[in-house]
Amino acid sequence: MASGARVTIRTYAKWFGLDRYTAYDELTMLGVPLSSGDLQWATRPPPVPKADRDHVEPGSSDGGLPPGWIEWGGEPIFPVGFTSGGCPYGLFAWQLDDSEGAETFGADWDLLRRQWRPPGEESMETARPTITDTLQQFLSEQSARLSPRTLASYQEVVYLLTESLDGEGYMALYPDETAFWEPLWRQDSRANSFCNIFGPDKIVDHTERFLGDFLVDTVGATRGLIASAATVTKKLAAWLEEHGYSDPADTRAAIGLAGNAARVLPRAQELGESLNELSDKT
Repeated sequence: MASGARVTIRTYAKWFGLDRYTAYDELTMLGVPLSSGDLQWATRPPPVPKADRDHVEPGSSDGGLPPGWIEWGGEPIFPVGFTSGGCPYGLFAWQLDDSEGAETFGADWDLLRRQWRPPGEESMETARPTITDTLQQFLSEQSARLSPRTLASYQEVVYLLTESLDGEGYMALYPDETAFWEPLWRQDSRANSFCNIFGPDKIVDHTERFLGDFLVDTVGATRGLIASAATVTKKLAAWLEEHGYSDPADTRAAIGLAGNAARVLPRAQELGESLNELSDKT
């Protein structure tokens, strides 16, 4: 927060190991500005009474769930624990594939799956434009002003960003988004990849993971590639805002992250290499 980068509920909750309702409360008390979409975390659902946490036997008036399953917010969940406020966390029924669902819920699986579809799934559809469309438009517009060599660098970074989003973007999805996308992905993982389903609003939020975990740990990027990725990321963030795909606060946060990555990551990488060399010598 002191750096001026925008703090989101998702990143704050992940960093401090909190649920998002607690993260909302703490960020509000700290006076951190939040987006209108974060209001969904303002009111915590009522705690689950202890009696209701026990499994519901099939045939009961509470929905006939298999042993160990409970209903929470209209969705069946197999809880592995509860937050301090009483919210369960664990495996949701909509995360099961058809074979797992049939094995768990028996002959009633098809009917129950339709009944327990998470709110919002029916109204969701593939974004227009998609992330893929947006990144292609970005490259097309940049090609008019860039040299062939620089354009090739942009294309490499955009390719890696696409790989990162397709491989890790789902981690930031809300439950209704996951419920919408996962069955499509299971049908055809290439045609229904993350970037072919979701829109450009997902790009900027992925900046930190792309420049950090993905480039450094997954790709093992060179200092030159990290510098190129930081430059392209800043240009892309500004372009997304110009085209109405990102709000100014998100853009500033992404540009700040990219600037920090360009300065810090190569030094950290260099330090790691030095430590490895020292370890090999000893």
